[in-house]
Parts: sequence; structure tokens; C-alpha cells
Amino acid sequence: MYLKKMYLIIVSSVLVLLIGISIFQFIFWNKNTKELKGSYEEEIVALEKAVSSYGPMGSVWTVSNQTSPGQEVTLEDLVSVEMLGKNIGKTYITDPNKIIGKYFKIALMPGTPLTEDIFMYEIINDSVRQFEVVSSTIPVGLQVGDYIDYRFLLPKGEDYVVMPHKRVEGLYDKVITLHMTEEEIHTYQSLLVDYFINYGSQIYMTKYLEPSIQKPAQKYYPISNNILNLMSIDPNVTELIEESIIKNRRAILENSLKSIQEDIISKIGSARSSIKSDLDSANSTFSERIEMREQQQLLNGENPSDTQTKTNESGSIPSSNKLQQNSNIIEEERLDSTKEVTQSEKVTQTEDNNNKPKPTTSEKKEDSSNGSKVSKEPETNGVVE
Repeated sequence: MYLKKMYLIIVSSVLVLLIGISIFQFIFWNKNTKELKGSYEEEIVALEKAVSSYGPMGSVWTVSNQTSPGQEVTLEDLVSVEMLGKNIGKTYITDPNKIIGKYFKIALMPGTPLTEDIFMYEIINDSVRQFEVVSSTIPVGLQVGDYIDYRFLLPKGEDYVVMPHKRVEGLYDKVITLHMTEEEIHTYQSLLVDYFINYGSQIYMTKYLEPSIQKPAQKYYPISNNILNLMSIDPNVTELIEESIIKNRRAILENSLKSIQEDIISKIGSARSSIKSDLDSANSTFSERIEMREQQQLLNGENPSDTQTKTNESGSIPSSNKLQQNSNIIEEERLDSTKEVTQSEKVTQTEDNNNKPKPTTSEKKEDSSNGSKVSKEPETNGVVE
């Protein structure tokens, strides 16, 4: 009996001890758990603040495989990668459509974030040079980076594409900077001569709406025969010249110019000068509106540089007096050459009249008898100042 009581006492003591230890451990564990939980929550909050300070994640583009210089960019070459928004600069490519169809300047490895400065808009061969060309009119709102067709309009309305799908590299009033091959430089020199000697003609440009989607126009302006002969011996011309096609087109152009009467040329030239003045006025109005918009943005505390408006090589249209004077000089030379051609035609006509046989006495009497019925029309030189 005694042993049984002792056994119960020992068992009870052990149970009480175990229960006490369990209660102590529960209280201690619960306390530590709360402390650890609070510590973890503080760390999570701190990490969330650190992540939020970097901003949201964004997508940039890199290449899926190694590329080579001069390789055309296709969608299959590109892959999107995640990057902290804070580290994505303005020059990073976030829209692949902006670079598809362009060309890599350098070789790239996968994982390299793509930026705007590693692409070129066209394949640059050894003969490509920076060249300034003139235009009678400028499309309203034309900007550096736009693509244009450089065109030539004859007095009777024949319209020729001289240089298609050219990117505007610089814009200074009516002087435009382009990248041109040796063949295009020769073509431009031929165009200038045609423009100088044909009053009523016009050099102008048309702007592409979506240059990365629209196919380039086909060039079909026929250069003069003397320039064509020069190009055939120029070692810097690397493109194939289709002489027979060019000569046939040139014959059509020259026959059209021969068939125009001087009085018609004068009327056409006067009308086109009026249209040119209207376009110049529209460009001035456009520039004034841009200036007013920038002033309003400054008053509102905004940064006008964020809005691409006026454009030159750095994004604005400067008023370059020197280049504008060059354009005016070219126009004056063209008018002077037209006057000289007209005057030479008058001299030739006078010489022809002097070489005609003198009328007899009977013919003079007949002319004097009919003189009251004939009205003499005033002579014009066909040139409108």
C-alpha cells in the first residue's frame, strides 16, 4: 500500500513537472514568436520601402542572339527583359517598333539593353557624305528625323521623284541636310541646272506618314546626258546605271520643256510663286504657335524640352541667316539665268527679222492699207519678277 502511494506521488510529481515545463515553454515560445514576428514584419516593411524607392519594374529589349554590324533589325532578333524602372533611361528601347527595319551599328551580345544610339537608319557605304540641298518649299511641321521624298516639278506639271525615302538630318530654313551617295550628288547637280534654266519649275518635298511601314517610292528623275556620261567614268559611283532608260526619260522631259510657250511659263511661275508664299506663311505660323506653346508651358511650370516641336540637329529650328541667304542667292541666279535665256532668244529673233528680205513698194502699200485692221500686241519677256 505504501509503495502504491509513493508511486502515485512520484507519477503526479512528474506530471506536474512536465505540465509546468510545458506551460513555461509555451509562454516563453509565444513571447519569442511575437518578438520574431514583429522583427520580421519590420524587415518586410523596410524591404518594401527599399523596393518602392526604386520604382516599379519596367520592360526593356535586348537581342536574342549575337548580332553583327550592318545587320537589319527584325522582331525575331529581339527579346524583352525586366528591369527596375528607376534604371531605365530615356534612350533605352521600350518599344521594338521604333527600331525594326533599322540596322545595328555594332555587334551585340544577348543581355545588353538596347539604346537608340546603337542603331542607324540606313546602310552607310563608302561614298555616303553629309550634303546640304535646297528646296523651294518646306512641308509644314517638318522635323529632323522625318523621312521625305525629294521631288522636282516642271512647269507643265510633270512631277519627278529625285531622291526617295531620305531622312532629314538637319533643317535650316529651306536648306536641308541629307546623307547622300556619290550618285545622288551627281543627280542633285543635274537637278539644279534644270531648276535654274526652267522658270516655273519647283523643288519640293513630301513627308512619309509611317516611314517604317511605307515602302520607299521609286526614283525616276532622268539626269542630263552630260552628267550621265560623267557618272559612267566616276569610280566613286558604285550603283548600276541604266543608261538606256535614263536617256529615254530625259528625251521625254526635254521635249516637254520645248513645247511650253513663254507666256504660259510666266503665268505658271507667277502662280507657283503665290503658292510658295502661302506655304512660307504657313511655316511661319507653325513656328509662332510652337513658341506660344512653349511660353505657356513655362508659365505652367512645365519643361518645353519634353515636347518635340521645332527641329534641327538638336531638336529646334534655328533661324540661320547665312543659309537663308544662300537659298535666296540660288533663287536670284535662277531668275537671272532665265532672263539671259529670254534676252538671247529676243536677240536671235531680231537677227532673224533683220535677215528677212525687205518688202517691195507694193507690199508696203498693202500693209499700210491694212494697218487699221491690225493691232500690235505688247511684247513680254515671259518673266515675272
